[in-house]
Amino acid sequence: MTMRVGKDCMRMTVESEDIKGIPPTVIFDYGNYSMITLMEDKGEKSGMAMAMNKDQIARLTEEVLEENMGNVVITKTGATKSILGHTCYQYTYKSDDGTGDMWMAEDVEMAMGDIFGVMTMSNKKASLPENYPNGYLMEMTTTDTDKGDVLHYLVTSLEEDANEKVSTSEYNVMDPMGMMKSGQN
Repeated sequence: MTMRVGKDCMRMTVESEDIKGIPPTVIFDYGNYSMITLMEDKGEKSGMAMAMNKDQIARLTEEVLEENMGNVVITKTGATKSILGHTCYQYTYKSDDGTGDMWMAEDVEMAMGDIFGVMTMSNKKASLPENYPNGYLMEMTTTDTDKGDVLHYLVTSLEEDANEKVSTSEYNVMDPMGMMKSGQN
């Protein structure tokens, strides 16, 4: 997975052996409460745009956080390591669903809540545990209690001042909500 994160948007591309050709890209525009998925298949470029309801996002955010963060115990270990030149502090966590550790860089300006638009899109402070670490998640390993599945997340490059733009002009972008409002089929 490749993620490009900005203060008002996030672009995510997931590469998989199951996906043939160019993998789809999803762009979340937090400021405009919208999402666009861009795909390319056999030279044909298409996309799907969707508006998102601010109140629904707030409710879903709270539900996800309550379900996934409500029973989490987080402990700062005191261990540090350098990832991409940033001093990262280790935290361990345990919940009913799993255990793991995370390495947080406190000197990186973007908070994890901002990455997923939790605070930006819901327009209120998300209900993260009060001991949730500050900083940017640089590495995480999680082990699922039931299945034993292990997820490893690692930031492999970090460009805090990168300025990228994605042009959708070459894509045939459908907007189903716009078509319904205008009466198009």
